[in-house]
Amino acid sequence: MAITDAHNPREWAGTRVVPAQNCYRWYRVWVQPDLFNDWVVWTAWGRLGSAQYRQRLYPVADCESAAALVQHIIDRKIRRGYRSHPSF
Repeated sequence: MAITDAHNPREWAGTRVVPAQNCYRWYRVWVQPDLFNDWVVWTAWGRLGSAQYRQRLYPVADCESAAALVQHIIDRKIRRGYRSHPSF
């Protein structure tokens, strides 16, 4: 199955805004190949409006593993209150 199929998201961006808790966060996850033809799942997150952010890479064996990890991350973020947002 190709990584670009509609049922295997290749990238996702979400935000979580809870003013009562002073929570203004964004999160992004995407898949791309590395220089050695392996797949890498990238995640990045930070505070909305801030230039500072953090990122983490997860090397995976193949595009199916990458798609499964991306879906797992998306599901976890949605459970924690993030809502889909157009990529920024």
